Amino acid sequence: MQPGQDSDFSLPVQPDTTEAPPSGDAAPAGDETLAAYAGASVPVGPADFDAEAAWDDWDDWEDDESGAPDFAVRLAKGALAGLLATVPMTVAMVLLQRLLPKRMRYPLPPEQITLRMIADKGAISHLHDPQRTIATGILHFGIGALGGASYSVAARLVPAPSVARGIGFGLLVWLTGYMGWLPALGILQPATKHPAQRNALMITAHVVWGSVTGLLFAALAGDDTSSADADDDFPQTA
Repeated sequence: MQPGQDSDFSLPVQPDTTEAPPSGDAAPAGDETLAAYAGASVPVGPADFDAEAAWDDWDDWEDDESGAPDFAVRLAKGALAGLLATVPMTVAMVLLQRLLPKRMRYPLPPEQITLRMIADKGAISHLHDPQRTIATGILHFGIGALGGASYSVAARLVPAPSVARGIGFGLLVWLTGYMGWLPALGILQPATKHPAQRNALMITAHVVWGSVTGLLFAALAGDDTSSADADDDFPQTA
C-alpha cells in the first residue's frame, strides 16, 4: 500500500454463480417448481383429497329459498310421497284380499299390527269398530310417511331410476318388516309362516307403494337420478 492511498477493507465481491430459473418450455410447473427449489422433502403430485369438501359437493344440504335446511325439506317431501303412496297401496291390498280364498281373508297386516299393539296396552276392549279402523289408518299411513322419509335418504345414496329404486326400497321395507322387526317384537309371525298367497298380496302392495313413492318423490324433489348420471352425485377421488 502506497502512502496517501485510502485503505479498502471491504470484502471482495464474489462472482454471482446463481443460475436464473429456467423459463419457457424448460420451466417446471406447479408443485414441481416448488420441489425443485425447496428440496426433495416436498412431495410432488396432486393435492391431498379433501374429504370434507367432497362431502359438501355431493351432499349439498344447503338452505332452500324458504330458509329451512334442505335436509329437512327433503325428509318432508319424502314423507309426503310415502303418505300419498299409501293410498294406492291400500286400494291394492283391499282388492287383492277379495281374490283370496275365504279362509285367507282374515285381517290384513296393518289391522293385525294395530290390534296387537292396542291389545298389549289393554285398550282393545274400549275401542269399537270405527275407532279400530281409525287407529289402523293412523298407524298404516304413519308408517307409510316414515318409510317415505327414509326413502328420501336412500334416494340420495343409491343412484337409479326413480321407479326401479322405489320398487327396490318397497321390497326392502317388506323384507325387513315381515322377516325382521315385526317377528322380532312378537307382533306378527314371520312371512314364512303365512300362506304364499298372503305373502304375494303384501309383496305386490309394497311394490305399488315403492314405485309410487319413487315417482312422487322424483316429482316433488326433482330427484330422478339415473345410472347414467350417477357419477355426478358422488365425489371423485381419483
